[in-house]
Amino acid sequence: MAGALRFAVIGHPVGHSRSPEIHAAFAAQFGIALTYSRLDVAKERFREAVAIFFSQDGRGLNVTLPHKLDAAQLATTLSARALRAGAVNTLTASDAGVAGDNTDGVGLARDLARLLGAQERVRAASVLMLGAGGAAQGALAGLHDSGCRQLALCARDRIKAEALASRLGVEMTILEWQQAYSGRPFDVVINATAASVKGAPLALQPSWFKDARLAYDLGYGQPGAALPPFLAYARSLGVARGEDGLGMLVEQAAESFHIWHGQTPDVLPVLAKLKAM
Repeated sequence: MAGALRFAVIGHPVGHSRSPEIHAAFAAQFGIALTYSRLDVAKERFREAVAIFFSQDGRGLNVTLPHKLDAAQLATTLSARALRAGAVNTLTASDAGVAGDNTDGVGLARDLARLLGAQERVRAASVLMLGAGGAAQGALAGLHDSGCRQLALCARDRIKAEALASRLGVEMTILEWQQAYSGRPFDVVINATAASVKGAPLALQPSWFKDARLAYDLGYGQPGAALPPFLAYARSLGVARGEDGLGMLVEQAAESFHIWHGQTPDVLPVLAKLKAM
């Protein structure tokens, strides 16, 4: 497409990404000409691939697993929320080099507000997040900033979980992996591990889901795909609602789109179209 602005999503694997469809739909709302591709790049080639992309007039990259932490190290400048999260999911060509931002947190908070019915319900919620990697870091910071009443974090590496909480300056409960829980029930349990992307099962603790209203998996599948193991397990325990991360993907993409184009797209028709496929 002659004269079109060039964007892409970079990750490994990345063939499942719906970001090209989302950004094409957003661009159509404003008559913006762009191309948006998928770059499947192994971890050891990430820096090289980013350098090549921007040297060839690339304007922006969405960053997904496993590159979000490396993207934070690569960026020339970081936004306040990217600094706080220590992870980057949006890279933008700038006069100073490459600017890094993190739109995961605001994307998750907005999608939870939609699912729970109001932002006030997000602020009143007790939330358990599983995982302390790059996906969790941006999402956790966003949940804290949205004012969640109680946050808890559980990761296989407790030291990593404690370090994340400390860096974010967030007071939260740290649970051992598979640790039974008898405190105030969690309203929302979020899987921020890479298990769903890899199609791997998780060893989960039933007590985490007692009285939960929503189980939420940051991963998302292709249309018609089987229910991720995390959501299937939550359903088997009687959790009323399970959602994958498609809504968060669209919301964080809308924030990235705003960074790149200065326009705020309407997410609801795009999300409805993706869910109907």
